[in-house]
Amino acid sequence: MSDIAALAREIANINEEAKKYYGFKQQVKNSLKIAKNKEEFLKGKTESEIMREYDDYIMYLFGKIRKNLGLISSEIYLSSNAVTQGFKDYMWKEDTDYAKKDVKKEQMQAKGEGKARAKTNVDIDVDQDSFERFLKSIRKKKKDIVVIRDYTLYEQSEYGRLANRYFERLSVKLIKENKKFFEPLFIAMKSSDFRILSNTYVSMMIFSSFAAFFPFFLITLLLVNKFIVIRVMAALIAGLLGSVAVFALIYAYPSTIVSTRRKYMEGELPFVIVHMAAVAGSGAHPMAMFKLILSSGEYRALEPEIKKIVNYVNLFGYSMTTALRLVASTTPLKDFSELLNGIVTTVETGGNLKEYLTIKSQEAMEKYQLKREKYIQNLATFSDVYVGISLVAPMLLFMTLSIINSPLLGGAISGISVGTIAVFGTYVAIPLMNVASLVILSYITPK
Repeated sequence: MSDIAALAREIANINEEAKKYYGFKQQVKNSLKIAKNKEEFLKGKTESEIMREYDDYIMYLFGKIRKNLGLISSEIYLSSNAVTQGFKDYMWKEDTDYAKKDVKKEQMQAKGEGKARAKTNVDIDVDQDSFERFLKSIRKKKKDIVVIRDYTLYEQSEYGRLANRYFERLSVKLIKENKKFFEPLFIAMKSSDFRILSNTYVSMMIFSSFAAFFPFFLITLLLVNKFIVIRVMAALIAGLLGSVAVFALIYAYPSTIVSTRRKYMEGELPFVIVHMAAVAGSGAHPMAMFKLILSSGEYRALEPEIKKIVNYVNLFGYSMTTALRLVASTTPLKDFSELLNGIVTTVETGGNLKEYLTIKSQEAMEKYQLKREKYIQNLATFSDVYVGISLVAPMLLFMTLSIINSPLLGGAISGISVGTIAVFGTYVAIPLMNVASLVILSYITPK
């Protein structure tokens, strides 16, 4: 039964994979329509070859479904006899357990009857409760089946699907007519590991801008207490400004993700290179090296880049060197790009990959140690500044306020009472200085 359940789950997974792959095929078609340079996108292949590869793989998945259906039919036939025999054995075990509670003579007699009935294979009459206990004992032994794939598939979000439904044509038109405007956005999206197609992201930008218009319009319309014409004009202006602001924020969002990812990748890169050097030293294939690093789950920042390499090879059929070049051209970290290009050069020239990675790991660890030492020095300087601003400055402020509060000096500064200044400094200025210090400390801390 567990085998049948595992096969059924595998069929469901294969079916979902076929659906996703068909969706990717349609997305590739749409991307080819708006691609600026089709030759660079196709990587030496024709459009018909790309489509044929998708179709061949989908047919391969359907073949696996047919194969699993045949296995299920065989399992059903075999398990029908196995369940019957297993249930009988289970009932004999129950009879034996109950017999142990009786006297020794009755126990021996029950065992003898159980053996005799098992040998003669006589059918038995059972109640529903016994049969349910038997099924429950089988379910406890069932083990989950882990389906291992050599690639990763991504699914379109519901929000992106909704945006495409209304604004896909407009987004495609805008991209064609304003290529220079959207080019920096698309470069940032590639480097930020955005799992969204470019035209879908533009559709989401337009959809979000339209959606943001109405809240700004309604809030301004309710807050402004003027003539109706002025209220409507102010609401329209606020709605337009809100839409533009949302559009600009979504446009700039991938760039902020790139800078954040770069910091985390810098912290993980030395350890990834050490890991790669250790795997390469065992004589493993370079692709096995990337798969092992990916399966470890220890490098969250670099994991998307390594996934791209594995997907290019196992899903799109590119060679390893081509996949490394593609990832090196889009990764936000320059050091990682140089590492991948160095691996390509070493492999293509027949060099010693183990020696190359060992040298790179030593260089990376030395650079990592220097950065840490520099961070400790900066932290010492920052601690002195923090003590001066957060501890000494408030003490001087309150000492000065206590002097000004004397009757001789009037107890006020520019008409503001000393008490008001003290309250503002205690509950606003000092907490803000501490928050600013924490933000600066978080910014300068290596990830």
